[in-house]
Amino acid sequence: MDRTMNVSITIGDETRSYASATKDWINKTFAFAKRQGLLPSVTIQLSQPGLVLGLATPGAGRRGDGGALTPAQNRIVEVWIRHHMTSNHYTGGNLIAFLSELERLIG
Repeated sequence: MDRTMNVSITIGDETRSYASATKDWINKTFAFAKRQGLLPSVTIQLSQPGLVLGLATPGAGRRGDGGALTPAQNRIVEVWIRHHMTSNHYTGGNLIAFLSELERLIG
C-alpha cells in the first residue's frame, strides 16, 4: 500500500492513519467485534489536494456537507458501495479491498 496517502480510518472508536492501518489491525478489530456479536462502524476521511471526502458505514453517522460530488469523489463512493460498505453485511475483507482500490484511484 502507498503509505503517503492522507487518509484516516476509524473502526469503532480507534482511528489510524492510512500508514498504520494494516491488514492485520483491520482483521483483528473485525474479529474482536464479531466475537462480541457486533459489526464495527467504519469511517474514512480523505484529504488530498483537490479531494476531500468522508465515508461512513450505516450507523456510523454521516460525513461531509451533503453537496454535489465531484467526478473523483463519485468514483470513490461507487467503489465504497461496490465493496458493500453501505450494507449491514460488510467485513474486514471488504474494507481491505476498498482500501486497495482506493490506493489505485488516488495513490
